[in-house]
Amino acid sequence: MRKGEILSLKWQQIDLRHRFISLTNSKSGEGAEIPINETPREMFEEMLHRIESIYVFTDNSGNTYTWIKDSFGTVLRKAEIYGFRFHDLRHTFSSQLVMRGGELSLQIFYFPVNFRKFFY
Repeated sequence: MRKGEILSLKWQQIDLRHRFISLTNSKSGEGAEIPINETPREMFEEMLHRIESIYVFTDNSGNTYTWIKDSFGTVLRKAEIYGFRFHDLRHTFSSQLVMRGGELSLQIFYFPVNFRKFFY
């Protein structure tokens, strides 16, 4: 997912029961369902009870984050990772997918709605 899609993610877009995130306004202009595994499912489950907001990622007042560059930079410095941008996570995913035998053409991060059937 792109940074903007993550920061503007709403609870109504997350289906914990069927384990996917629904994107309706992607950069490509097409809707998509992104499968999630147990790790983000558990994270979202724990987050549900922290603050009342329609958005998933918020500050303590329920406002969405608009700027994460400083926080992301702090995490990278603590992990001693240099020269890395948030967008590089997409490239890392692509590389890991190919190294594990996946097809690069499928890694667009946006799977067509009917693509879910291949994961279940």
